Amino acid sequence: MKRHIYTLAASSMIAVAMFAGPAVAGSALEAPARTVDLSTFDVNTEDGAANIYTRIEKAAEQVCHMTTNTRSLREQQNIETCVAGAVDAAVASIDSAQLEAVHAKS
Repeated sequence: MKRHIYTLAASSMIAVAMFAGPAVAGSALEAPARTVDLSTFDVNTEDGAANIYTRIEKAAEQVCHMTTNTRSLREQQNIETCVAGAVDAAVASIDSAQLEAVHAKS
């Protein structure tokens, strides 16, 4: 079994730039990120993929909430878009049919 540790950034620098504003957009070093350790679960099982997906979602929420301090409706929509994009990118980068099935159900 491969051991995977993924760093989840806010989808991409484009998404961070769009939603975080100029302070984050200027430098990749300033982009918020979370590392997700997937080594404790088997992505090829339904339970393992579900646990990994939960970790990815939580990391995406943490990363995307770090990009804003306001709670306006527009910012909430931006956070939701950021989380969705970050989760999509993370799932695609893992390249697991089982994980993609879990993602499709969400």
